[in-house]
Amino acid sequence: MISLRPYQTKLIDEIRAKFRAGIARLILQLATGGGKTVIFTHMVKTASERGNRCLILTDRVELLEQAGGTFDRVGLAYENITASTRSVPRSRVTVAMVETMKRRMKQRLDFQIYLKQVQLLIIDEAHKASFDPIFPYLSESCYVIGATATPIRQNAKKPLSDYFSAIVEGPSISELIREGYLSKPKYFGVTVDLSTIKMKAGEFDERDQERVFSEIRVFEGLRENLERHARGLKTMIFCPSVASSEQVARDLGCLHVDGGMSAGERDRILTAFETTPGAILTNCAITTTGYDHPGIECIVLYRATTSLPLYLQMIGRGSRVTETKRTFTILDFGMNVQRFGYWHIDRIWSLNPPKKKNRNKQDVFPVKFCPSCGAVVSVNVKTCEYCGFIWPVTEKERVYAELQELSYSEIQRRMSEAKSVQEMEEIRVAKGYKVGYLLHKFTSEEQFKEYERLRGYKKGWAYIQAKNYL
Repeated sequence: MISLRPYQTKLIDEIRAKFRAGIARLILQLATGGGKTVIFTHMVKTASERGNRCLILTDRVELLEQAGGTFDRVGLAYENITASTRSVPRSRVTVAMVETMKRRMKQRLDFQIYLKQVQLLIIDEAHKASFDPIFPYLSESCYVIGATATPIRQNAKKPLSDYFSAIVEGPSISELIREGYLSKPKYFGVTVDLSTIKMKAGEFDERDQERVFSEIRVFEGLRENLERHARGLKTMIFCPSVASSEQVARDLGCLHVDGGMSAGERDRILTAFETTPGAILTNCAITTTGYDHPGIECIVLYRATTSLPLYLQMIGRGSRVTETKRTFTILDFGMNVQRFGYWHIDRIWSLNPPKKKNRNKQDVFPVKFCPSCGAVVSVNVKTCEYCGFIWPVTEKERVYAELQELSYSEIQRRMSEAKSVQEMEEIRVAKGYKVGYLLHKFTSEEQFKEYERLRGYKKGWAYIQAKNYL
């Protein structure tokens, strides 16, 4: 028996409505920890009981084990297609690695025929392009659900819209936190100079990151912040490379896991991490997707990235709730929160790739560091919620606060006494008046020209406005 949360039931109803409307290929977007596996397990179980052939594709062993484990818990019979599989599966439900399936289809006609007979295809982590070669082998009548927390592709040449027709979106991270389904994050960070790190194929260069994050000053900052904010917490550290992860593990005396290990060794290390209170595990992307351990209490981003999916997936590893855990800690050493904003902010998803940005213009979200505890907070916060630090009021803030208190008659007087257009603009902004109010106050063309320069308007704006208002 599969127990569904209300929003999971709603998502299943929306997916079925899309299918009935003739939309056969769609993306299921749901945040990490929201239960995508539970949703598609329910749909696979229902479809298979009706005699339909179902296939679940993944690109990681961990995801394959996660899906198979969920099927075992609900008593759903299935077969695995692995590297040693020689014959076409006979079960109505099959779980397979995508690379294995691609090799079989290139080499075997019987596997091509098998794929044509699949009636429901589930693609886990469907934002990845590694699944694209499967689509030409599918029957037109095959229903496809691409499950992912982050339906984003940077590559404009292979957008998700080439393979899917619609997105069914789950509740946002902030909603899931409010409803108690995800843990509330606490953000801490440090300023790290990334200016010497080159960009390679749109991402921060791995070797340059190794160099920067291996510096004694930066590493000591990691040790100090772990002691300060994560002492005794079960912690997962994401590093820029395997070599960097191994180095951090040696220096901290903690666990390390990477993709080059045997399955047995990897399982042994992960089991030790999961069963040891306060354990620390370093890795490079190996636990980014498909690894599900609710007990993680702290996520350390000991790297920088330009990938929003990677940023969200890494933090998502710590977001699950338990009976004793309702919050988790994020330590950011890569200025990632400034680059992407908080993990839990609401985002707009699209099948089309994001617009290209000017390389010289980077998004910077309005956050600041608490000088006392290192918390990452909104720029307009006056008191740190974690340590109680109170930011001193700047002269500009003091002036604006004073202007906001002015009565209408006092405003008129201050406007008439103002010695510059800049001073008049400060009064307008503080009171929230529209630009037109200020233009009515100007008495010379020179004031319009000064305002044109102040606001960065196109040349000629002042001439037109002066004709209208003088």
